[in-house]
Amino acid sequence: MKNTPLYQIPNLSFRYETPARSLRKTSNKVGFMLCATVAAIYLISFGAQLYLIGIGYRSGLPKESVAVLNYLFSGMVGLLSMAIPAVLLMLICRIHLSNTIVSHRVKPLKAISYFFIGTAVCLLANFPANWISLLFQSFGFQGSPPSIPVVHSAPAYIMSFLTTAVIPPFVEEFLCRGIILSCFRKYGDTFAVIASAFLFALLHRNFAQIVFAFICGLALGLALVKTNCIWIPTAIHMLVNSFSVSLNIIRSHFSIAVYAAVFYIFILVFVLAALFSVLYLVLKRKEIAAPIPKILSFRSSMGNLFANPGILIFTGACILLSIANLGIFPT
Repeated sequence: MKNTPLYQIPNLSFRYETPARSLRKTSNKVGFMLCATVAAIYLISFGAQLYLIGIGYRSGLPKESVAVLNYLFSGMVGLLSMAIPAVLLMLICRIHLSNTIVSHRVKPLKAISYFFIGTAVCLLANFPANWISLLFQSFGFQGSPPSIPVVHSAPAYIMSFLTTAVIPPFVEEFLCRGIILSCFRKYGDTFAVIASAFLFALLHRNFAQIVFAFICGLALGLALVKTNCIWIPTAIHMLVNSFSVSLNIIRSHFSIAVYAAVFYIFILVFVLAALFSVLYLVLKRKEIAAPIPKILSFRSSMGNLFANPGILIFTGACILLSIANLGIFPT
């Protein structure tokens, strides 16, 4: 057991039940935690809107103050709605914090390589997401969720970065890679990465974002299982979100040509860096962590992932919400 991460140490209760049953129980708990997360997002958002209306922010406050308040409450909703259910699951299942925030020492070149590879994959995921969004728009649907308008002031910029590029990466990585992926790792790394990416994608509740988040989830999960360090996917997540915020600001200040140039040059730099990183990892195969052996076939694992009410309710709810977010139903 020497040098074995804590999340790989077998749970004694796991020995007395079949792997399939254990996976169904784990998936069920994760599914209901995610249901609670989605419910909390809407309940806390509704409470925040009532509060903002109550203080009269719609009648007389300058645009800068409105934007700052919107960003502030958006960050609060994201933090509370994901952190509270995750902490409750940890308490109920007695999951130790060290089992979720995995932070092993990683050789610098290995960490940098997976950082570049993960970032490049996440940036390239913008293309299929945009295609899906344009496809829905061509049929008259709302392809992407509405965003908070850019307000040209330093406080608004700071709050935009804080609530988009700082808070979400930490809470989403803690929830999806820290808790969910780590809970599934004992059933095999491949399954854990794909299952956590799928659930991470559904959590966004918008078809274009689901495509984007699933591809990003695969890259972020791979970075975690190959480095056993949660800070690598967190750093990738922060950079990708920072890039998105920066592009919105650039688009509001400059022409579409400048916006496109920055977009493509940034992606090209990271794609080239990722290619060199892949070459380095191929030449240094010993730098790649060995995957955890699977105890169920992939097909059986995916079947048991959905063979419980928690995941089925979560999946169905997110699909219905994604349909609603297309703008099909009148408001």
